[in-house]
This record gives sequence, structure tokens and C-alpha cells, in this order.
Amino acid sequence: MKKILFVGDAGSIHIAKYVNYFVHKEGYDVCVATFSKNNCTDCQNIMFLSDRNVTSEGGNYHYLLSVFKLAMLIRKYNPDYINAHFSYSMGFIALLAMKLSGINAKFSVICHGSDIMAYPYKLCFLLNKIVLNAAERIIAVSEPMYKRLLAWNISSKKIFRDNMVLRLKRKNL
Repeated sequence: MKKILFVGDAGSIHIAKYVNYFVHKEGYDVCVATFSKNNCTDCQNIMFLSDRNVTSEGGNYHYLLSVFKLAMLIRKYNPDYINAHFSYSMGFIALLAMKLSGINAKFSVICHGSDIMAYPYKLCFLLNKIVLNAAERIIAVSEPMYKRLLAWNISSKKIFRDNMVLRLKRKNL
């Protein structure tokens, strides 16, 4: 059985569709590490990393306080895959924790929008470059994001357009 660890806001529908897909797919053991107090996924294996809420306005610097906790979780869970949602924040924390844990998992990132299209600071751009270059796979949830990633000289071989979103929309889910 393959182990996959999702790092993201478990209270968000954006991560739920990916987590739920693998929770209900044969052959996967799924764990979610979240900085949220809420869980809207079907996953029962949840690790709450903070007692603070995630704010969509940014300023979620408390993520940094949980890097060692996440590294210990990664070491204990020993996933085959680590998937982070939102590149310069949770992606950076997940990458840092993965490096600290010493685990050699495959690392992927799902870019949802403002992390690529409207990042607030130059530091976020630099963190994006680090995370996106380290990722083996990058999922872009829209065509404009795909084009932006290509414009940043990210290899097209590691960028995937989110066909799951298109399939779910066609089924009116």
C-alpha cells in the first residue's frame, strides 16, 4: 500500500477533492497534516499542526512554528508521496520538514491561484522558485497558471493541468 501525506488546509474544498479521491482509491493509505482547526475531507488520519485558523488573507506565519512537528510526523508516517497545497507557504513548510525528516519521499505541489498569479512579496516569488524547482510534479489548476509556470522556466514535463477539476465540473460535482 502506498502512503500519501497531504499538507494543507483540511478545512478547504480545494484539498478535499484530492484527499477524498485517494481515500476512496484502492491501494492508498492517506494522512493529512493541516494547519486548520477544521476537516472537510473524508480522511480519518488527520494531524492538526496548530490550534490557530488559516486565514485566506495571508499572514499565516505560525506555519513556521510547526516545521519540526511536521518533520516528526513525516519521519513517523514515512510516506511515499508528500503533496502540498499552495506553493510558497505550505509547499515551503512541507519541503523544509521533508528535508529535516531525512525521508526520501516524492514531492508534489498543487498551485491554486494567488500563490502563482498574485503573490504578495518578492520573498514569496523566491520561495515559489525553491519549492517548484524541488517538486517532482506540479499541478496547475488552470490554463493561465500553467502558462505562468512555463514563463518561469519550470519544465513542462513536471507541470500537469488539473484534469480532475475538469472531470468534476462535467459531472456537476
